[in-house]
Amino acid sequence: NALFFLPTCQPSMWCFGVLLYFLCTGKQLFNVDTKEDVDDEDLLRICEWDDAWKQEKLSKVDKMWPRRLLESLLQKDPSNRPESWNVVVDELNRQSSNSDNIVYDRIVIFQSSPLVYRHENNDILPLPELDFNQESTMLRGALGDAAQKGCTVDVILETGSLDRLNAFMAQQMSQVMHFSGHGSQNYMAWEDERGKVKMIFEEDLRRQILGIGEFLKCVFISACHSEWVGQAFVDAGVPHAVCCPVAERLQDIAAIEFTRSFYRALACQRTLLHAFELAKRAVIDSPHVQNAEEEASKFLLLPDRGDDYHDVPIFFASPVRAIQDEPTRTKDVGVPRSRELLVGRNVLKYSILSNLSPESSTDAVRVYGPEDLGKTALVAEVCNHILQRPRSPPQLDYIFWFPSTSKMHDDDSLYDSISSFVSVIIQNDSNKDDNLRQLRHSIAEVAHQKSLLLIFDTREYEKHYNGETSNLLHNAIDTLLEVSKARYSKVILISEKPSTQSTTSLREEPVPVSALDFESAVTLFAHRIPDDLRWRYPELNSRKKLEKLINYLDPPEEAEGFLEHDDQWWDRYDEMWERFFGSGVPSRCCNIARRVSDRDIERLINWWDPVVEDSPDDDDFPSIVE
Repeated sequence: NALFFLPTCQPSMWCFGVLLYFLCTGKQLFNVDTKEDVDDEDLLRICEWDDAWKQEKLSKVDKMWPRRLLESLLQKDPSNRPESWNVVVDELNRQSSNSDNIVYDRIVIFQSSPLVYRHENNDILPLPELDFNQESTMLRGALGDAAQKGCTVDVILETGSLDRLNAFMAQQMSQVMHFSGHGSQNYMAWEDERGKVKMIFEEDLRRQILGIGEFLKCVFISACHSEWVGQAFVDAGVPHAVCCPVAERLQDIAAIEFTRSFYRALACQRTLLHAFELAKRAVIDSPHVQNAEEEASKFLLLPDRGDDYHDVPIFFASPVRAIQDEPTRTKDVGVPRSRELLVGRNVLKYSILSNLSPESSTDAVRVYGPEDLGKTALVAEVCNHILQRPRSPPQLDYIFWFPSTSKMHDDDSLYDSISSFVSVIIQNDSNKDDNLRQLRHSIAEVAHQKSLLLIFDTREYEKHYNGETSNLLHNAIDTLLEVSKARYSKVILISEKPSTQSTTSLREEPVPVSALDFESAVTLFAHRIPDDLRWRYPELNSRKKLEKLINYLDPPEEAEGFLEHDDQWWDRYDEMWERFFGSGVPSRCCNIARRVSDRDIERLINWWDPVVEDSPDDDDFPSIVE
């Protein structure tokens, strides 16, 4: 009761949210050990708590429980939590009184962000990645607004692959489908299981979706040039399709504003036509959309049969059968949870994923290169890529990162056994044989017929054991793979040097990591400058304008006069490369970007313009932070 008399009770709201989460799910919000201490990894998660992690946790809460209340209680910013306990009590009472009147529906969202494509000359080239965390958070927030009316729409996220589209058509689990991905006038960009683009042309798409109109009521193709895709779905029998003209590109912010308003209105039981018009108005009214009326006109509603045809409800129009959407989750231990943007590494990610494929004969992938190039972030992103696609190959049972500073839990016995097994071999323990015999049995008992991905940071082992451990670690891993009896197992090694000579039979594939290329470094810089600066300089806030800036700063070799540049030009180029982009070293580039000023940005975007005499404070220019 004392909580009611505190000057502010919002910090206590978090604690109540953690308790309520446990009561609703039977699970702790964060991992704790037997002494009820939160482990190091989850402490980091608390410090970096964001909407993506919150929504990941809330997805485990059954819709019969107060998910909307939990969402407000577990806000990171205390000022966004309920201001008084009366709000909590009222919401719980409302949940209880409305429980018999709640209506349900479901939407399946396909998200396709292939890493690379194969050029006509057979080179593997990168594709720009899409921010699906932002989209997922936005969609859940928009649909959550309808919960106040007792209207619940479940969101099922699917990998944008043909295998998952086939599963969707077989299960017929939703009458509403949303696709997000890259747009093209000639093909849809889906993913294959290794992260390469799968181009689906119109004729192939029409064959693929034959019969989908038997259950699908509405499809939204959130991609540029998507009118032909929408028409293909309409021709397949889908009554309604939202898309964009073939000849037009959409601003990202316009797509976000439209999608948020569109699904919020549908979930609040507005008709399709009404929701469509509200969404176009949201684009026009947005202060962030340039040429807003023109952008709003780019959204199409097919087929063109007059307004009355589309003036129908989409959600809650017919009963929807409840399903258990709990894909088999990969258990991961020790994987760093970095939220840093990874730029310019798509080809490397694809190379690693290809070697992790069950069809690959490679046992281990060695990711190596000088320090500070982001090797840990790269491997962590590969792990996250797999974790975000639980229904798609390789569908691992375990991802273990060694060594880990996280505390062990009762259900981490396999991780503990593998860690001890490797340590015993490296240390050459006097009781080695007895210990290894027990550990072999423990590992084989749990890992039998399972699929494992094991990551070993060799730099940490060398630091911990004060010496060269490469061959010993190789021997340990080689023996481990043999005794585990796993159905499928792969290894990633992180080091600063390429593989040394080893007597083991471990088949390694090297993946060298080097500095970023110029385009990637500029892109990373643009994403890391302070938000207020980025909004003031469109050159760093628009994809098309950023491309122009890159071509201005680093003209292509075929540009007129490129080969005529003298030594002074190249000296200026090197100065810019070092001062602003840290010579392509990601950590240095980020440090420089975080502390630039307006003056610095002005200097950068006019770098090759006629030079004005430097001011006395020119030494205040960004410098590399070691």
